[in-house]
Amino acid sequence: MKLVGEITPQNWVKSNTRNRLLRFAVAASIFLFVTLMFMPIFEDDSKWNYVIPVVIALSAMAAPMVLHADNWTRSSPVLLFVLILWFSFIFIHTINYPPGTEYAFNKFPFLVLVSFTAVFAAPAAVEHYGAWRATVVALIFIGIAFSVISFFPTTESTNARYSAIGLSPTMLAKLTLLPLIAAICFTNETKGVRWLLFGLAAVSVIGCINTGSRTPLIAVCLAYGAYLVTRFRFHEIVKSAGIYVAFGTIFLIYLGFANPEVVERFSFEGLSVANNSDEGDRIYLYQIALEIIRSNPMGIGLGNFSTVFWINAPHNIYLESLAELGYLGTLPLLVLTWIGLKSAIFLFKLEENMAHFYAMFFMYNLVTAVVGNELTLPSLMFYLSIGLASGYAYLSKRSLTHVALALEEESPATTPAPHR
Repeated sequence: MKLVGEITPQNWVKSNTRNRLLRFAVAASIFLFVTLMFMPIFEDDSKWNYVIPVVIALSAMAAPMVLHADNWTRSSPVLLFVLILWFSFIFIHTINYPPGTEYAFNKFPFLVLVSFTAVFAAPAAVEHYGAWRATVVALIFIGIAFSVISFFPTTESTNARYSAIGLSPTMLAKLTLLPLIAAICFTNETKGVRWLLFGLAAVSVIGCINTGSRTPLIAVCLAYGAYLVTRFRFHEIVKSAGIYVAFGTIFLIYLGFANPEVVERFSFEGLSVANNSDEGDRIYLYQIALEIIRSNPMGIGLGNFSTVFWINAPHNIYLESLAELGYLGTLPLLVLTWIGLKSAIFLFKLEENMAHFYAMFFMYNLVTAVVGNELTLPSLMFYLSIGLASGYAYLSKRSLTHVALALEEESPATTPAPHR
């Protein structure tokens, strides 16, 4: 059976160029989708003129995953099925709990667009055309692009954390550290590639510091910790010590030159629980969300957290889902998370840099989802990481099965010697 993206000897000359172009098209579409979605400098109407064609292109490239019955055992159609159940529940739930604000009214279509494209369309296109390495490059370019943007401060706000494009520093920070994840994972590349990735990772760390956001840096450390715990090998622990020291040194040196307002957020006082419990801070928002969950087990309606508090979401997608959709409506989200987590654990155990990257990409976004996301746009990369991790895990399992079968076929049949 032919693997996804495999080129047979009969058509390799013709297919090689075609497949490269298709893989480039997939990766370029993902790059455009993410960057356009996170660019607030566009007016809303003009943004959709660019975003919708990209979504249509990704959906068209993903279509083969559902048009052929043989593909329904793969990861992407399974994720699509879970999404359809989730969307159906939300639609029915919204009839009983109608939106109470304009934000709540627009949240459902926005959630459908973001999650469908990121969980299914983009990963299915990658899975079908085998654009795994090209997608890694696209994600690195996304991280570098937004890291560079962080160096240009806003002229319309006194808040030093904001960049020239006006994107929320919390969302900007989560996009900057993708090159750092690549540098941690691709340690078996050539010396030149490793130095290039190290340089790009250093820029990404500085870019994250410029935003004053602490969550992404903590998320990378925890994701790398999950990698080390899963593998638990001495040479991996030694290597991790060098990585922590190298990037920790870059972090400390740059803090000496950063804006004092930003530096204060990384101080012990800025990280204290007391300093993060004021009105509007995470701990305060978590308390509000928990109170809503206790008093409304069926939820208050998608987006209606905005009717309770002036901040639209509690900075935790699971508390947000429980508060707005109830326990039943949160089940599909938990299923998607379980699929991504199971895939990441499997990928961590493989001896392959690409597998480690997609696993760490998911773990990183899982941490940010717990402490800093909202179900729509801020969770775009979390949804994308679920689709990519599960798709690559499926492909790896399938490849391992084929290798095992091939070895079994090649091994000479052994017959027991006659008993004397």
